[in-house]
Amino acid sequence: MIGPYLELVIIAIILGAIVWLSRRNGAANPVGTGKLLHEMSGIRQEHVAHGRRLKKLEQAAASAEDVEKLSEQFKEQQTRVEAIERQVSGIERQVSDIASTGKGTAARVREMDKRQDTMAEYLAALRADVAAQRRQLDLIYQVLVPKGMQG
Repeated sequence: MIGPYLELVIIAIILGAIVWLSRRNGAANPVGTGKLLHEMSGIRQEHVAHGRRLKKLEQAAASAEDVEKLSEQFKEQQTRVEAIERQVSGIERQVSDIASTGKGTAARVREMDKRQDTMAEYLAALRADVAAQRRQLDLIYQVLVPKGMQG
């Protein structure tokens, strides 16, 4: 009989010790629990810091809608750039045509200058011939008119 009562007393002592230690909140090992509390505090601070960083990242990160809007805007800009490139290529063709026309015009102007120089030389020679013929006619008139009046 003492055996089962002894077992009950031992069980009661163990349960009492467990209850007593649990009410002390770990005061039996203050160094170990203090270190544990310090580490838990550090982990809690890191957790809060990570939470803040995550919140900032979530705010800074683009949502799928934002990405879709940016994609649409990029496509619109790309369409505008392509239209501008077509306009620029048309302008380049026009400038090229104008440049070739300018080169052709410059060649024609040089050719006309040469012809004008040739014509000027020809006219100067012709003027000299006409002046010489006029002097000869004046001399002929000086001789013929007095003879025709006498006669």
